[in-house]
Amino acid sequence: MERWADFLERLGDWNPQLLREIRARVKPRTLLVAIVASVVLQILMFAAFAQVPLPPECWGEGEGFCPVTGQLLWRVQFYILSVLIPLWLYVLGGFTLVDDLSREEFRGTLSFIRIAPRSSSSIILGKILGAPILSFLGAALLLPYHILSGFGARVPLSALFSYYLLVGAGAGFIYCFGILVAFFTADLKVVPRLGNISGVPFLYGFFCLYFAIIYLVGTSLRHGPPSGLSWPFPP
Repeated sequence: MERWADFLERLGDWNPQLLREIRARVKPRTLLVAIVASVVLQILMFAAFAQVPLPPECWGEGEGFCPVTGQLLWRVQFYILSVLIPLWLYVLGGFTLVDDLSREEFRGTLSFIRIAPRSSSSIILGKILGAPILSFLGAALLLPYHILSGFGARVPLSALFSYYLLVGAGAGFIYCFGILVAFFTADLKVVPRLGNISGVPFLYGFFCLYFAIIYLVGTSLRHGPPSGLSWPFPP
């Protein structure tokens, strides 16, 4: 507990706004909901694919016709998770951030934050990292399964790394867009309605990034692993 308290104190010294957001959202109940939702989703998905009947020879290099192979099953799982991760971050995280700004304006604290003696970049960074923190947690819990399925599908490591960079950059763009609209709009009275109207730009940005990610993933799955790499799963 002392180490946790020291960590929070250092975090507060670095970015007070981030600490404020974390304390407001990271509670036992909300933390449990985020963890259970992500874990249950993975269990159900793994159990569903485990029920697919697959002859032993279709997991290896055996002869014979195999309409469904082990590598194909891993590819499908990789595809699904590649869509769920940005969906989790962009939609849930984005709307959480916008909803937080709406609540700040409703309570009259948004204007106070704007005139606070801290730098604007510090406040914006604290909002971006703190408001969707439960969405970050849920997406992070999906990463081990996603990486595992990527190895099973023989996705090149470079493509996997590029995918994470693209998703992270897309999340940063969408979050910055939402928070900048709230902070720098001329008429702050529109902020409480952002939760209703922000769906248009959020969905536009999401679908643009979605198709880019699908193209990246699809391209990577059409190629084998880079030469010199041994994959821990049978094809």
